[in-house]
Amino acid sequence: MKKGVERFMSQPEKATTGQAAPPSGSFLARLRRRGALPIVLLVGGNLALLVLLIIQLLTPFSPAQPGTSGRPVSDGDFASPLLGRSAPDFTLSLLASHDASAADASQSMLRLSDYKGKPIILNFWSSWCTPCNQEAAFLQRSWPMLNARGIALLGIDGPEKRDSALAFLRRYHITYPNAQDTFSSSTTIDYNVAGLPATIFIDRHGTVVAHWIAPLDAHGLQSEMARLTR
Repeated sequence: MKKGVERFMSQPEKATTGQAAPPSGSFLARLRRRGALPIVLLVGGNLALLVLLIIQLLTPFSPAQPGTSGRPVSDGDFASPLLGRSAPDFTLSLLASHDASAADASQSMLRLSDYKGKPIILNFWSSWCTPCNQEAAFLQRSWPMLNARGIALLGIDGPEKRDSALAFLRRYHITYPNAQDTFSSSTTIDYNVAGLPATIFIDRHGTVVAHWIAPLDAHGLQSEMARLTR
């Protein structure tokens, strides 16, 4: 009888909280005894956040929904926070291709303020950008028509080797003025450009009226020109 009582008393207590107690030799039990469980949980949470961030960065960018401007968003048309605001001024180093006019080549800087009173189409691009290469020939073909209507077409190249930018201009025989953004991409940031290509439409009053985030084509140009020339 005495041995039976001792055997009963030596058995481990069962959990009374309704939760199964982890086996004494389990991984979680060992972590608890060593005080490492909170650290493991913290590291696991940080890894989950990192994975979520990577997924967001790899997700293709899509146009935002209509903002306070109340304008509908069509293919490529972006409801930028700059809509309805004055276009940020800039002064950038001018790029000159072999096809550029003598007047353009003689200038060393491109200033937005020099085009005050004219509608402006501001195209952001870079030579390594595949969609930028896709739209370049169309922009050059459109330039004579735009120029005849008194509309300025200006290109802003992202920070890259100057030789690469000039080779791009020569490849597509670009004749409208182009400049290179600063090393810190200050102009690109000022215009809320998050990807290339991007085209900003500025009316004759200096107000941003449209922001196109896809390669510009005839449909996009016609759509945004309606707002530009109102």
